Amino acid sequence: MKEITNRAPLLKVAVAILLALGLIAIGFGIVRGATSKSSPTDAMRGVVFIYSEFNDGEDDWIASGTGFFVGVRGQNPRYVVTNGHVIEEGDTYDGEIRVYFDALHDDYIVPTIAWVDYRKDLAILDLGTTTDKRVALPLLFRDAVSKGEQVYALGYPGASDSSKTFSPKDGSDITITTGIVGEIIESDRVHAIQTDADVAPGNSGGPLVNAQGDVVGINTWKSLETGSMTFAVAIDEIVPALDEVGVAYSVANHTDVLTMVCTIVGAVLVIFGLLLGLMLLRARRRLADERAASALSAAAAAHANALAAADTATRNAAIAAQAVADATAAKAAADAAIAAAAAQEVVREEMAEAARRAQQAAEMAAQQAAQQAARSEAEAAQPLFQPVLVGLVGQFAGVSFDLDTRLNIGRDASRCNLVFDPDVPGVSGLHCSVSYDRVSERFKLEDHRSTYGTFFGAGQRIDPDRPAFLAAGDSFYLASRDTSFQVAFRPES
Repeated sequence: MKEITNRAPLLKVAVAILLALGLIAIGFGIVRGATSKSSPTDAMRGVVFIYSEFNDGEDDWIASGTGFFVGVRGQNPRYVVTNGHVIEEGDTYDGEIRVYFDALHDDYIVPTIAWVDYRKDLAILDLGTTTDKRVALPLLFRDAVSKGEQVYALGYPGASDSSKTFSPKDGSDITITTGIVGEIIESDRVHAIQTDADVAPGNSGGPLVNAQGDVVGINTWKSLETGSMTFAVAIDEIVPALDEVGVAYSVANHTDVLTMVCTIVGAVLVIFGLLLGLMLLRARRRLADERAASALSAAAAAHANALAAADTATRNAAIAAQAVADATAAKAAADAAIAAAAAQEVVREEMAEAARRAQQAAEMAAQQAAQQAARSEAEAAQPLFQPVLVGLVGQFAGVSFDLDTRLNIGRDASRCNLVFDPDVPGVSGLHCSVSYDRVSERFKLEDHRSTYGTFFGAGQRIDPDRPAFLAAGDSFYLASRDTSFQVAFRPES
């Protein structure tokens, strides 16, 4: 103990250094944890524009949408995930599919289709080589997504028109819209996330991400009845296909090892410094106790000497001398007692201060160690979706018709089950028919040699001998746009 007190100055310096290093490490961990968090805008670096050109045997067409890269975090990616309907026509008619990094400078790669499932409306494209022009996005499964959570839809809305004039499509012009998770839908066909994020044609295939930029779904379709209800296929649906193709991917994990190590090491240094400080205070207390005991012993010896002197003085008749000796001894004892009491008070105050600092350091370390929060379970399973025909403009505007069987449209009630009034111009007796093919999962539109024609898309007239196939969200009209319809899906009640 005496050796510790002899080295007290060095130990004080050591305690100060340990406390300083510990607090610096904890502060670094706090600052790094606060500044290293991801955001939805970080996901823009993994999004691409997808474009295809094809000829259906009569005319040249284009289709486009959005996709995003998957792979191992920190490694150059190779594979792109998108919707099946974004590349379906290019695949069906042997067209050319392109993944654009910068459409303004014609920077693109023609990929191959590594995997596609048109029933789930999902596809994986293989660039054939890795690229450093985009990054892979981390995936987050639906059991970590909660109702009421804020999400963000990324993509190129409006890019699915027939124009061949592009904005840059280099990642700087990606649109981000926000919404709230309203439902986690589970069915035999596909698991989906319902939100109110604003999406439009061109968003298809783009990522739906959370506040940390983790991909929770693939934006796929929009409800035509409510106008504000959109659906994204849960990211869980593409994972088995990634495993089948052999694509490695990163699952979202926001635990920063360096932040955790800095916080723990800092806490250990602070605790060790406080323990060393307590040892130094205990040594000082023992030294003070020893000094007090020595003072008391000296006072007792002085008192004994005084008594002896007084006894000698008495024998020599020196009463006055003994009185002086007694007074001197008493004063020495009192001074020693006061010194001992003062030393003990200083030690008590220093130990109380050290205990307070140790408690504060322990509370800070406990606060830095807490990292995780529980996620709510997914909601109950939901049913499949019903194919419907929705009137947009004209006599049947706002009316929805189920497409369980073929729907004949015209003015002749004996041949049609959707009958127009006789005074509606341009509509033939049996004008056209609409049906839904559950095998190919596409809408089929046929013209029955009407006088003024049936049109879809940007005004393309349907050949009576050649039916047209539509995707959910496509529209068509009879003779003029005053009689317009749209095909869509709605959840079955």
